[in-house]
Amino acid sequence: MSEYRKHLEDLLAGLRRIVLPHEQIIARMDAVAACFRALIVKTQMRTPYTSVFLELGCGYWSADAERALRSRIETSGK
Repeated sequence: MSEYRKHLEDLLAGLRRIVLPHEQIIARMDAVAACFRALIVKTQMRTPYTSVFLELGCGYWSADAERALRSRIETSGK
């Protein structure tokens, strides 16, 4: 593992991580950008084939709470 990857692993320790092919990440960004503003930060780093994408969720609403709400909405509409 390169020094860069090791450092990145250390910085993101304990956080949920998803590894996807680049094409899927770009498609996901396109979908999100249709509803939200996206911030793209480019650096001068020149490591080939290196991309890191961060998707930030709101700090006051968990994924479990979101699923529970959507489930209740779906159930109440029937």
